[in-house]
Amino acid sequence: METVKRVAKNTGIILSADIFRRIMRLIFFRYIAVYLGVGDFGILTFVLSFSAILGVFISIGLRKFLAREVSRKKEDTGEFVGISLLIKIPLGIFTSIILWLIIHFSKFQLITTHTLIWIAAAAFIGIIRDEMYAIFQAHERMEFEALGNVIDSILILSGGFLLIYIGKNVVWFGMLYFLTNFTLLIYAFFILLRYFSKPKFRLKWEYLKWTIKESLPFGLSTLFYTVYFYIDSVMLSYMKSNTSVGFYNAAYKITFILLFIPAAYLRSIFPLLSQFFITAKNSIYKAYRITLKYFLILACFTGLFIYTYADIIIRLFYGQKYSPSIPVLKTLGIAVAFSFLARVPSNILGAINRQRIDFLVTMGLMFLNVILNFIFIPYLDFLGAGITTLITEFVSFILLTFILLHITRWKIDKKMLLKIIASLGITIFFSFLRISRFLPFIFLLFLFVFRTFGKEDKILIRKIFQKKS
Repeated sequence: METVKRVAKNTGIILSADIFRRIMRLIFFRYIAVYLGVGDFGILTFVLSFSAILGVFISIGLRKFLAREVSRKKEDTGEFVGISLLIKIPLGIFTSIILWLIIHFSKFQLITTHTLIWIAAAAFIGIIRDEMYAIFQAHERMEFEALGNVIDSILILSGGFLLIYIGKNVVWFGMLYFLTNFTLLIYAFFILLRYFSKPKFRLKWEYLKWTIKESLPFGLSTLFYTVYFYIDSVMLSYMKSNTSVGFYNAAYKITFILLFIPAAYLRSIFPLLSQFFITAKNSIYKAYRITLKYFLILACFTGLFIYTYADIIIRLFYGQKYSPSIPVLKTLGIAVAFSFLARVPSNILGAINRQRIDFLVTMGLMFLNVILNFIFIPYLDFLGAGITTLITEFVSFILLTFILLHITRWKIDKKMLLKIIASLGITIFFSFLRISRFLPFIFLLFLFVFRTFGKEDKILIRKIFQKKS
């Protein structure tokens, strides 16, 4: 019971803070998209995407590694922090050289180069901050990360409004990202020193090699995932124009923001799954079975909601001039549903020490994404990038789920699956009728008609809200 309540509490904390943060970011992007215009907004989103890919080289998967290992060995927190900071020195130098070479040999506009330098520096600082957050996650003290997200939101939004008010260009928004991440790094180190442990810099080569060996598959998986997550914007910029990048990212940012919903829960449960792999392996299957059911429902509802109201969402946030983004948002709405579902087996593979498999699958998906972009973008422009994302996320969900079930020999609850599929099938049938504006709610209605929620769900809810005696 305590485990269920702990997961629910931590998920609620992260979810609440993330909802606030994502809403603030959505407002931020809405106003700067209008203020900067499609071209300069395209520059900002291109640079953010480019820096995110570059930043993975600095991380090498240490965040997820720290969350897993510190949750199992909390007494070694200081050693884990120390080794992660030592690894950052050569990685930071290496990444800086790569950035210099890219800027030197690329034909970026001067304004793009200046923005890239600021945001790349912000990405470096942000990665160190996120690894401090991993320590909080491993100790199941999600409130510290949540507070950091709230501070981030306030600084970014207020800073963005100030820059709009005084009429600054896109480079200043790069500076804003840097100053925000620097402030949050100071905050994260204060919390680490105050509540957990000081970094202990004990250089042991065997320990160092083991850390890199275990974290590298996480890092490579993140790298390939980041590449196929952001490469659409980079390829659109080179193959089409910054205007195409702007139209694509107007839709993409909305769907990307929604990924906080599964991420909040998975960040809360990942340390527990990592512990269960050592102490109670049967509990991992129970967690997977429950998680899959609710993620299937959440994914279907989210996909239907975005698809149904895409036109309203785009015009509400960006105005009539971003209407070309509507078909892209419809496509990405379906893609984000599969992305929700793919994250479940991906996280479980990491928790059970099978991160190398996740890395190999993600590498294959990256190549698939790049190839499909080369095929679709020349003919369909930014809509082709959206179709590529949809196909990639679908393959990701199917492949990772198949591999996880094959490795663990787990079984999916077929009765539950059929009820959800039947509800979705009937909802799709209604999409051809005049009541198509109510599709998400029709789906929920038929979930109850087919009695998808049973006794186990009632017990789970009772455990979450039951007070200690």
